Amino acid sequence: MPRSTHLLKILGRALDADALRQLSDRLVSALGANPIQDALASTQSADTYLILDRGDIDPALFDGMQTETVELTETTVLPGRSAGQPAPFHYIVETDIAPDAEADMNAWYEQEHLPGLAAVEGNVLSRRLVASKGSPRYYACYDLVDPSARQTAAWTAVTATPWSSRVRPNFRNTRRTIFARLPLASSPQASPSSSDPRPESDRP
Repeated sequence: MPRSTHLLKILGRALDADALRQLSDRLVSALGANPIQDALASTQSADTYLILDRGDIDPALFDGMQTETVELTETTVLPGRSAGQPAPFHYIVETDIAPDAEADMNAWYEQEHLPGLAAVEGNVLSRRLVASKGSPRYYACYDLVDPSARQTAAWTAVTATPWSSRVRPNFRNTRRTIFARLPLASSPQASPSSSDPRPESDRP
């Protein structure tokens, strides 16, 4: 059964470890448990993404932060060539697609692009997810040992195929972001040494 993921985007607010700990304490106080499974701080902007185990949290608990909640369904999971290694970095591509190119994009991701990138050294886990509503609709997520994996010849070769050149011009509202994982001392599953936020029983 496809797994649902609750993504909460904190926009324009870069949380550090101390701020995240304070937020976690506030959520535990209100909810009785910490719902944060993974915490990702953008290396390119002042945004923070949180993976939560529930989607019904009162926005007031985020103390005036500008938030956006996205309900995602996981469609594809591929262990990477570096599966099992710590993955302190996370790369997300968020995009919409021109309607007449949607089928071609999905086939490209499933048959060529995601498997190709999963095979690159430094890629720990590759996943695709789709949003239940809103924009962007499609998310491709990569757990990385280091962001430099994206500058290797192997990664570049996967992104420069003829099929890639046909599909990518049809992307719309695209955002590509490198995130650094924040440590969650109270949640062993969300530590930087465990790159997959899913329960162990659901991991490949």
